[in-house]
Amino acid sequence: MTTLLIAGDAGNRKLKFRDAGENWIAEDALVRHPTRLSDDLGGAALRPLTYLEGPAGIDYDERGKPRRRPFLLGVDAQRAGGLDQARIGTAQVRVESDAYKLQHLYMLARSLPRSLTHDLTAGRRWKPKDLVEVEAMFAGGLPGEDAVHKPALLAWLRGKSAHRFTLGETEFRIRVAGALIIPQHLAATCSLTFSATGAPIASGALQRKRLMLESGGGTTDYGGSVGLDIIPGTEGSVRKGAIEIATLARDFIMGGYPGLQLSVLDVLAAMDQGEPTVFIRGTPTSVRRELQQAADIVATAILTDVTPKWEAHLSQAEVNLAGGTGQWILSVVQRELGQIAPVALLDDAIFRVGWGLERLARHRMQAAQR
Repeated sequence: MTTLLIAGDAGNRKLKFRDAGENWIAEDALVRHPTRLSDDLGGAALRPLTYLEGPAGIDYDERGKPRRRPFLLGVDAQRAGGLDQARIGTAQVRVESDAYKLQHLYMLARSLPRSLTHDLTAGRRWKPKDLVEVEAMFAGGLPGEDAVHKPALLAWLRGKSAHRFTLGETEFRIRVAGALIIPQHLAATCSLTFSATGAPIASGALQRKRLMLESGGGTTDYGGSVGLDIIPGTEGSVRKGAIEIATLARDFIMGGYPGLQLSVLDVLAAMDQGEPTVFIRGTPTSVRRELQQAADIVATAILTDVTPKWEAHLSQAEVNLAGGTGQWILSVVQRELGQIAPVALLDDAIFRVGWGLERLARHRMQAAQR
């Protein structure tokens, strides 16, 4: 059986993966119990995920038996789910939670090429297969604060037996034969160090000194490296990201409009728009000013943690920003650090961790085959 390489980035706010093995997409990192199992609003049918058995031990009862209850993830959870399971407190609880496990299995299944998961009918239509059996090599990242819990992640992700679960009409049996798990800031740096094929970029990328800020939904991870060698003392993780920005911005917005009720989720949804807006008295109203005001406060707090660890290296390095929240903290980082080191927001910043994971894994798999 051929082993497929699958990379996925399970963030606090977004799941990033290659949809059907093709383009990278980002879906909300939601795991919800279904309020209904059919989509009455038109569009694609819902595809609940039900864990049947395997090393992850998801949704087992006190006797160690699987309950086999359905869960909705990503877009389906938005459309027909309630009671979100994915907002987890501590890093240890998150890594070992059922929600986190379900997110990884969901990314594994959604990343498989359509040629493996579907049959092409005589009418040239794709029909989901009843059963898909795959062996995978998984590449994933962990926030810096979660790194100590890497063994716990590997313990349930890998195994001699396959994960058996259904997603929609299809039963999946996916055995994770190996896993590459590295800090998210280093993964983002690898997107600059290796090409899409896994080859080292020939322009001296492995010799460059980089300081990376990877800011996502719940955490901002940072660290310095020269190639793949982490610079001692430059790493860390701050529990600040898009959620903190949205929480603070909500207070600013509601303060300007007495009687207005907004949730943090409303503001997070606005952050995903080209021009962030919320509805006020029925009218879409820009909240960019309030969001940027909140982002500047959060970015300043982040740099309070980062700068003491970086100050000895700033004049020798370049500073790169990655992650979905990078664009919001860019102005403060440029103002505070730009006089000492060049500061740049990477293109497609939200996908840089996923890109780097995939590229480094390809590089190592190729090296092992030589």
